[in-house]
Amino acid sequence: DKIKNIKSEKELSYITKPIKRGELIKKAGNLFFNKKESTVFSEKSIKPSSAIKVLIAEDNEINITTISALFKKFMEINPVIARNGKECVEAALREKFDIIFMDIQMPVMNGIEATMEIRKNSSYKDTPIIAMTAYAYQEDREKIISSGVNEIVVKPFKNEKIHEIIEKYFRGGD
Repeated sequence: DKIKNIKSEKELSYITKPIKRGELIKKAGNLFFNKKESTVFSEKSIKPSSAIKVLIAEDNEINITTISALFKKFMEINPVIARNGKECVEAALREKFDIIFMDIQMPVMNGIEATMEIRKNSSYKDTPIIAMTAYAYQEDREKIISSGVNEIVVKPFKNEKIHEIIEKYFRGGD
């Protein structure tokens, strides 16, 4: 009966593959005990995915695969990948992106330099740039923020954090 009574989109959830026993038990428990999850996404909660253009600047292949899969599988967004800061700046000059996820430590040009270059372009004045870094020290955070990023995601990050960021900047309503 409980499953038949689920009508609200706010009660929808997802489980990533491969399915882990503990996660399945937790999700089932949330469903049957009416617990709301912190990150729930419906088709109406963010702009249509085809409308969101994402640029990811990352040099680590494992991180590229992980974050690209997250965008493709759960948000149906096909991100553009830049493998260093210079490629990121060049991509941003070629086309306009709605959000940029920027690794801080990359070859050729680091994420701080790339962010400052991108911010020089007036069309990127209000574009969210999200720093992805393993550095969580306060002095590093201050330097990163002062370069022009909107916020910092510490690696390794959870899928839910990326979902929260996308919803924060692209919540529907228009």
